[in-house]
Amino acid sequence: MPRGGGGLVEAWYRRRAGTIGAMSSSMPPGGILDPPSDPTPFQRAVIEVVASLEPGEVATYAEVAIEAGHPDSAQAVSNVLRRVPDLPWWRVIPSTGRLYRTHQPEQREMLSSEGIEVDDHGRVRSADTDTAP
Repeated sequence: MPRGGGGLVEAWYRRRAGTIGAMSSSMPPGGILDPPSDPTPFQRAVIEVVASLEPGEVATYAEVAIEAGHPDSAQAVSNVLRRVPDLPWWRVIPSTGRLYRTHQPEQREMLSSEGIEVDDHGRVRSADTDTAP
């Protein structure tokens, strides 16, 4: 998993200025357009990690939590992704490798467009082993 490059949070805030109304498609289903005006250190760390994911890369919620320095906070990662627009939320998946049913249609399409295979059961397939990550 890549480490966040300094300044990604600030770059995210600059990008979102003036574009909030057009971001509904960059939020996961059920997301709430309510970005924190002053993110907590945890939220900043999650934004850094998720913003650093490149097209074609996936990470689990648990991996993001670990990389953000909070290994027991996988559920809290999903809370950040539901509130913060303009992050590549579709690159973050459950540790089982199976996409959430409510996210599956949109997330499958977005991952597929980046070369990530999702099987008929909604499981992300690893390019190396043909198994879930």
